[in-house]
Amino acid sequence: MKKNTIIHYILIILIAAVVSSCKKALKNMDDYYPKVSIVSAEIQTDGSVLVTGKIDSEGDAPIERLGFCCNTKPNPTLTNRQIISEINGSTFTAIYTGLDEDSVYYFRTWATNSYGYKYGTETSIENIVAAPVIPACTLPISYLDNGTGNGSTSYYYVSVPTNSWQLWEFSASPQFGNALNFKFGSAIKTGVYTTENSSSPQSGRVLVSFQFGWLGPVSLESGSKVYVNAIGKDTFDITICNAPWKYNTTNTFTLNTRFTCPD
Repeated sequence: MKKNTIIHYILIILIAAVVSSCKKALKNMDDYYPKVSIVSAEIQTDGSVLVTGKIDSEGDAPIERLGFCCNTKPNPTLTNRQIISEINGSTFTAIYTGLDEDSVYYFRTWATNSYGYKYGTETSIENIVAAPVIPACTLPISYLDNGTGNGSTSYYYVSVPTNSWQLWEFSASPQFGNALNFKFGSAIKTGVYTTENSSSPQSGRVLVSFQFGWLGPVSLESGSKVYVNAIGKDTFDITICNAPWKYNTTNTFTLNTRFTCPD
């Protein structure tokens, strides 16, 4: 057999091997990319939103990442509150917190594979309000009893909360006695906050202090509960039940109060 003939046969075999190993081209370019869609967006009792998506198709390559994006305008992009989710079978989820109850939010799925990324479907949700919390005691509004045996009093002024270095602060001034000072470690919204003695409380916690005569400032002991219910835009019903405080090692009292902030 001539040398050229042998080379010719070898080339034919190589070409056949390459052709047989190539994937058949897909007719629709979109079929190369993953397809994902929104299943639901549900408001949770704490005011967060649980978003669920599903994988409709991986495309022509395995999915590398997927998740959600969120904005107050339709068609959010990857730069808008993007969350990367874990795949759980054919579904994936994310939790969004810190959403404004007066806004409409749009949630959109996305996914990537080796060919690139594609957006999926989206849904919107509004009136994002946490379920009311139920205090451990029932008190009338504008009520304060510091437990010292001097009886109860009412409030004449409660200031508007201000945000300073991610601490939300306000004062509640009673008709008699010294004002209660509140310092929250996160934005004030419906929920149950735990008292702590730190001047920089953590998220979900609050420092409650007041001036106790000439003895100086005192604060509620750590571990008590402060119940907050939003009753309007930036208006709150606040209750504290049987919260212990002391000004020395032998005298312990309990604070009970309820008021509207601001008022």
